[in-house]
Amino acid sequence: MIRTLRTLMLAGLGTLDLTEERLRAAFGDLVERGEVTEKDARDLVAPAFAALAQMRTDIHCFVLKLLDAVNACLVQEHG
Repeated sequence: MIRTLRTLMLAGLGTLDLTEERLRAAFGDLVERGEVTEKDARDLVAPAFAALAQMRTDIHCFVLKLLDAVNACLVQEHG
């Protein structure tokens, strides 16, 4: 069970990292082609990066709470 939770957490975090990487690449390309300024690109992606950071925190907190609940159940079963 713990291994499964760890895998799910890592998959979620990996998805967030990939999303951030692709956003950076897409807006980097727009800046290189001169379609947007670097400042405009930063301003456009800032809310998305803030949301991604919050999602990372939420996933981490969720997994910690879940692990606490699992541990409590195990202690109760074997306690």
